[in-house]
Order: sequence, then C-alpha cells, then structure tokens
Amino acid sequence: YKPEGSSVAGPATKMLFLYRLPQRFQYTGSIIKSHKMIAFDSCLRLRKPTVADDCPDLNRGVAEYQLCATVSHHGKHAAGGHYTADVLQPEGRWLRFNDAQVDMISLDTVLSEKPYLLFYQRIH
Repeated sequence: YKPEGSSVAGPATKMLFLYRLPQRFQYTGSIIKSHKMIAFDSCLRLRKPTVADDCPDLNRGVAEYQLCATVSHHGKHAAGGHYTADVLQPEGRWLRFNDAQVDMISLDTVLSEKPYLLFYQRIH
C-alpha cells in the first residue's frame, strides 16, 4: 500500500467491525427470507459519531464509501434458493455473476434489488 502523497510503499491492514447484523431471514416454524425492501445508495457517507475516532477522515467529519458489490438471494427459504453477485468493475460498469453466466447491468438495476449483503469501498 502506498499512502496518498507518498512514494514509499508499506504494509496496510484492513479492519471490519460488525456490531449487529440486520436479520434478513425470519423463523416462523421454518426459516423464511424477509422480503422487506431496504433503501441503499451507491455512495455511503458516514458522519460523527458513526465514524470511529481513529478514522483518518474524522477531521473532515465524514467518511465516504462507494458501493462496489452486492450479493442477492433468490428464493423464499433459507434452505434453498440461489445467490447472484453484482460487482462494480474498475472502469465503472456493473456485472452480474449468475453461476457461469455474466451479464452487464445498470446501476439502477443494482439499486432496485433486495440484496443480502452490500460491500462498500472507501473512496478518496
């Protein structure tokens, strides 16, 4: 990793903290998927006090992240169904991975899904 403004590369550590996960499946005698739509955007802005004290962007009061991938579950029950992944490519286009099939999709299509997981990457 090479810090911005530096010509010297050094080791980097990526940390992830999950304090509480939202429940995407419900137990009602059997485990079923929640079909509740959760609004999300392609850009995530976290402000104090959400941002950790040791976050480098704390002095700006905001940390910004770009949506880079989603995972969606297709099917009613947790014991069955199918997963697909939508992934942002470096050149800015979105691809949907569905087993051996890969299709180009729009950001609007990604944002209209009910994903099981969202992946954001910090942007500068």
